Amino acid sequence: MSRFCGERQAAEILAAGEHWRDTALLGERSVFTEESVWNTANIETLEDVFTQNPDETDRRFVERPCQQGDNYAAGHVSALPN
Repeated sequence: MSRFCGERQAAEILAAGEHWRDTALLGERSVFTEESVWNTANIETLEDVFTQNPDETDRRFVERPCQQGDNYAAGHVSALPN
């Protein structure tokens, strides 16, 4: 993979990418919390909230997941991670 970025200094961006790769992708952990978020129960929740309950409104694509997550959180003490 090329790391040439012209005049830009990309060391911090590359370090963040390596941290994500090592922690989330390879380590199956969250980069934002020490909690285990990539587990079967949470994946099933994501499946239920988003895949099994599609938002077919005319809202923009980026707005839809927020409303779907809010709908889920309203009925549960523990909401989806932000």
